Amino acid sequence: MANIIANNKHYFHCCLYLFLSIVTMALYFPSLSSFWLFDDLYILRYASENSPLNFFFNPVVWRMISFSHLTPWITASFFMDYRLFGFHYEFFYLHQLISLALASILLYIALRYFIRWQFALLGSLMFLASAPAAAASQLLMIRHYLEGLSFTILSFLFAIGALRKENIFYSLLSALFYFLAMSAKEIYVPIGLVAFLLPVGHLRKRFLYLMPLLLTFFGYIYWRDFMLGQFVAGVSDVQNVLKSYGGGWGSILLFLKNVYGSFVMFAGVNSNAVIINMIIMSGIILVSLLAFLSMVRSRRYADLLFLSGLTMAVYSIPFIASNLFYAVNDFFMYRLVILISAYLSLLTALSLNRIYQQIVEMKNDRLRLFSKYTLTAFSVGFLLLFTLNSMNWIRHQRTTIIDPLITEGRFFMKAGENDLIINSLPMFSPPHYYKNLEYFKDKFFGETSPLVINGFFAYVDDPDTSFFQGRTIFKFDSKTREMEDYTNVYLRERPGFFSRVREMPLSVNLKVNRGFFSYALGPRNQGGRYFILAGYKHELYCTVFDVDRKWAGGASTGLTAYLRFGWKSPDGRITFSPEWYVDFSKREEIDWKRMQRSAHTATGSQLEQAFVK
Repeated sequence: MANIIANNKHYFHCCLYLFLSIVTMALYFPSLSSFWLFDDLYILRYASENSPLNFFFNPVVWRMISFSHLTPWITASFFMDYRLFGFHYEFFYLHQLISLALASILLYIALRYFIRWQFALLGSLMFLASAPAAAASQLLMIRHYLEGLSFTILSFLFAIGALRKENIFYSLLSALFYFLAMSAKEIYVPIGLVAFLLPVGHLRKRFLYLMPLLLTFFGYIYWRDFMLGQFVAGVSDVQNVLKSYGGGWGSILLFLKNVYGSFVMFAGVNSNAVIINMIIMSGIILVSLLAFLSMVRSRRYADLLFLSGLTMAVYSIPFIASNLFYAVNDFFMYRLVILISAYLSLLTALSLNRIYQQIVEMKNDRLRLFSKYTLTAFSVGFLLLFTLNSMNWIRHQRTTIIDPLITEGRFFMKAGENDLIINSLPMFSPPHYYKNLEYFKDKFFGETSPLVINGFFAYVDDPDTSFFQGRTIFKFDSKTREMEDYTNVYLRERPGFFSRVREMPLSVNLKVNRGFFSYALGPRNQGGRYFILAGYKHELYCTVFDVDRKWAGGASTGLTAYLRFGWKSPDGRITFSPEWYVDFSKREEIDWKRMQRSAHTATGSQLEQAFVK
């Protein structure tokens, strides 16, 4: 009889795993008809040209991908897909959805160790419907965040198994998955050490059976230093975030703002859903507070210690890497909240389960029954509200950011060498996106590619339109949702843009040191805004983005680009530096300045010469 019950439970949970997989596909199946986006092809190209082991253990090869981060698992994951499916992106996205479904299933399994299956299922569904999970379903380039989460949960599951069964083999498996999680993304580095706080077994036993985790952590420190040349490369962004706290009451206020930002990003920010965001945040805080008070009253101090350690580990790196309060409208930044979304889902499930246990212990039958129905209605209603809000958020992101780039990317693959694409999408695409589109189009189809520029930023030293003769110019139309012929409008508006170009004071100090990149722009305190033009072809700039006056950080040794720096005055006048071809694998310094001010438009001959060291 016991075997029959056990088998039935096994089949029941397998059905729940299938259910979570179906929910994943139902929510995010549109991503299967997506296209290569942003950094996808940059990663794919290096993954297709190198052995995965090189990205794990050859510093020269890895630094072609990144100088600041050590995440070789993403190249290994892309390598496997490329070997199996070639250039067929549909299967890459299928792999992405499978990874998302697997993360939700593993989260359910982990929760089942401690709570009832109903609340474990609710936690998994919350994670699946969260805005960061929705963003991950659309972006191949952040797959390592998803798979790193799965590795982290597996590490915890084997750690629990090692403690409960006193099995050293499980300890080694836990350490292996911990290493894979760290190789996926740095946000998982602190999490593995929280296993020492698991409320399972005695403290001495935990140190004995979890020692492989500690050894893996120290091994990671050595490995990271070996691969990047220093433990933390390109620390300027981290320093800027830490400096923003400043100390005193301002630091406390910013911290609370960032906590609020993490809750908003968990559900997805929406201009029409501020009240809904507040309801969701208040609901999570309320049930967590009730559960906390219940555990304090029951003296479950071991559980509280574990949750406290987990909270600090989950929030530490995202809060160091960015001020989340100011990132709620940045689609890319939602990747940093994937781990936080899993944590908040887990916290909500644990809290609801704790409240349920308190209800079960009630002696008044009517009150107990009423409380059960109330908790059930709250849980289901909360999940539905949360899901509707986040799905509305991802639908908006797909319409405004993802679909335009999909349309442009597909058009690129069909267009010819006499076509010109105007990239003016809401989310800029880096030069290497178009460079690698061109590379794979030639490799797989043997076809020439169109040219791509952003706005009017082509041949800025020579406003003459002879370059555009015989070319058809296309631009994404937000009304028709298609690439439309923009030739006549573009040629008519271009002279008006260049009538604002002037020779004005500008200075650039640019340093490139084998993956490390820094610049300082001037003059100081002149108002307006600085910007960078970047392209993969001479005098054609497909990316334009605003920058601070000074910046320093890691790039990667595999990047090359044609760069110009510029400044736009408060009254709309524009000035440019000369163009420089920058190879990030080399070492050079460019120190250039223009002192005079002129009413004439800038030409290349009028610019002062740069000093290249």
